[in-house]
Amino acid sequence: MGGTFIPHRKESTSIPVLANTVTRSIGNAGDKEQGRFLYQRVLNHDTAANLLQNLVSKTNADRKWLEQQYREHGAALEGLWIKKSIGDRKRVLLQCYHGIYPSKFSEGDLAYKYRIRIYGKETRPFRDIFMRPYINLEDLSSRPEIFLGLAANHVNISSENWVVFDMKILRNLWSQGSLEVLYNSGAVIMYGARYGELVKWIPEAAHRADTMGFPRAHLVLETQSTIMKFVRVVFGVLATELDANVGTSQKSASKVPRSPPNMGLPFLDEPYGPCPVFCWDKLHSIVQAQLSLTSDHVRHLQTDPAYLLRYINVAKQGHFAANGLAGTFLSIIPIDLHRDVCTAQYWGWIVEEVKSLRDLHARFRDSIFPGEPLPKKYGDKFAALEALVLALIESQSKHTRATYPQRPGFQEGYKFKYVGDTDTRTGFFELKANTRTDLDMYPVDKLDWYVYSVTESPQNIRGIDHTRLFSSIDDYINNCEAKERARLDETLQRNLSDLASLHEMLIMLKSHRPRATPEDISKYKVTRSSRGWQYIVAAEDPSGGAIWPLVDEASWKPKRVQFLSKMLASFERRSIPHLRADQENIENQVAMHNRLHLFWIAARKTDWFFAYSKRPLTKIVQVDRESSEFTPETPLDERRDVLEIESILPVRKNPQKPRQPRQQREKYPDNGLPFTVLPRYSGAIVLAAKADILEALLPLFTHRDTENKGAGKPVLWRDFQKAMCTIGFDVQAMGKGSLFSFKPNSTSPWYGKPKLILHRPVNFYDRIQMLKLGNRFADHYGWNSGSFVLKY
Repeated sequence: MGGTFIPHRKESTSIPVLANTVTRSIGNAGDKEQGRFLYQRVLNHDTAANLLQNLVSKTNADRKWLEQQYREHGAALEGLWIKKSIGDRKRVLLQCYHGIYPSKFSEGDLAYKYRIRIYGKETRPFRDIFMRPYINLEDLSSRPEIFLGLAANHVNISSENWVVFDMKILRNLWSQGSLEVLYNSGAVIMYGARYGELVKWIPEAAHRADTMGFPRAHLVLETQSTIMKFVRVVFGVLATELDANVGTSQKSASKVPRSPPNMGLPFLDEPYGPCPVFCWDKLHSIVQAQLSLTSDHVRHLQTDPAYLLRYINVAKQGHFAANGLAGTFLSIIPIDLHRDVCTAQYWGWIVEEVKSLRDLHARFRDSIFPGEPLPKKYGDKFAALEALVLALIESQSKHTRATYPQRPGFQEGYKFKYVGDTDTRTGFFELKANTRTDLDMYPVDKLDWYVYSVTESPQNIRGIDHTRLFSSIDDYINNCEAKERARLDETLQRNLSDLASLHEMLIMLKSHRPRATPEDISKYKVTRSSRGWQYIVAAEDPSGGAIWPLVDEASWKPKRVQFLSKMLASFERRSIPHLRADQENIENQVAMHNRLHLFWIAARKTDWFFAYSKRPLTKIVQVDRESSEFTPETPLDERRDVLEIESILPVRKNPQKPRQPRQQREKYPDNGLPFTVLPRYSGAIVLAAKADILEALLPLFTHRDTENKGAGKPVLWRDFQKAMCTIGFDVQAMGKGSLFSFKPNSTSPWYGKPKLILHRPVNFYDRIQMLKLGNRFADHYGWNSGSFVLKY
């Protein structure tokens, strides 16, 4: 199962004696005895130092030449590349890089073609491809902006700032033994004026990004030199064509290399954009966006009966409900609710940790220098946050891997077995006979293979870089048919979005506290006392996701689950309230809210939802009681509620409304925009927009406005996206599952307000989803049913 380092052409006949830190990074004694993880050859000090300096000098020389090209006629060169057809760009790339891989996802293609079950010794013939998988013909030819981003950012940003990213790409290849590696006992300085200088080995600084051992540093410098040479050769071809076609006087100039606009998704297009740097504001925005999404989801589950009924109906699409296992199905719902509550909780805990760490950083920022370890108190707390995120990734990955085969889009590829009685079933699933291994699954069902692979532990050295896998999922979904896209339903999209956000956090944390070796979480379990760590210590899943325990006596407490399941069954028997505001519907609404309230009261009293916490919490998620119209302070008998309402509301007949005289429609001046901002009434912004915009936006609001005929109607995603763009919002995919950001631009009357993060639906937002989105837009921008009127 392990990759190997095969010795070749060794300058020394003996294997060098290695420091303990180096020994651990290469392999154990058994690996060495079997010829694994040995170096290609040993270099003396002078040879190694000259090799490093040659790589640094070549990189600097290529960067200097490219800077000159940008200064003299950078805009013209960029324009020439953009104007080329895909075929012409392919010819230039093949001319400049003969070994460039033709398709985007080389890891999966090569693994299947050559039956590479582990990414170790078998990948050595494809060294350049695996070291730089983002240099591929498909991406660079079809999307001209990403090659220009690759060029501009590698010229603009110094080599030392790219070290952390290059280490991230090389980490698994190094650990797997996929690369032939040279050895020298020294260390290499990777910052400042001494960048690339070979010095004496420093055990305390081993495996940091600013000072690392020679073997790893050599791989990083080789990668940087190769990329810069590739960019220079391509620009050389473009410069030659430019000289042949246009006179020098006609060349437009660009003083500095610039990153092209619309670079795409920062998370997925990481190799082509600015290198990842640690930023407190960005880190906080990631966790705050996820906290807002998950807490709103749980808040609606606690306060809106229609939302919970919809949640149950979505869960019914799983394999259990589809096969008539009703008793087991009803037991699954409380477990799923428990998971969603925990998800909202852990994002809240991460926000607390980030705020606390940010305050600590303000104390120590003047004591943080390259080449020196972080201050101990700050470094330990930062490492603890990193370990916490790693533990949450493990938990979310296991959960997603254990549950996605149950979803309707993936059931056909698996066979299911159930054991135990109705109330305590355990589900097992395995691939069907025609796809016996994950390698066989790749050509048969790529989406399944991607989802399975992206749920691999980030600590698994045999895995593929997760950013590459998320990028492959995003690319696949954007280019497949609607039926195939619908396989990733909202449940899976929500899980993958959480997982992608956690991975993005981990990348950012490592850019500030980079380590080439995995951090051991065990030492932080006993030292951390925050609520998040109490959850992590108690909630580790020993099953590894291979078996999905739906109801397990040790952890899920079957009797409590059965009790909550019966309450949900009683709740589900009620019909969903209609949108009309009559007495019968109000009675139905009160009854539904009472049943919903009783369920969450029971969940709190059983303490089952807090089994992962050492000290029980008093609330699941803080909910503003005034936000729910029907939330009694104490559980009431349903019939008594109805009698009270009957005594308050008189029985009324619906009288015919007198016919109103027709009013003359107000016309609004044409301002060149598809909408008009009307004079403010009571400080509110009112937009006059065309009918197609109103059809997509009015369903966001409730029925209380009798003139709102579109209230509660489903809306296609493309129509909603188009309407938001029309009223001045920039809509952009975030590259993390189904997350999209909606940010007011300079044409919008809400310009300057913070962006809103939403989940994209599979095809359309249904009635309930639209009303819940309306609540979020009301909170962020003050929208209501009177915010939009028809423009004549």
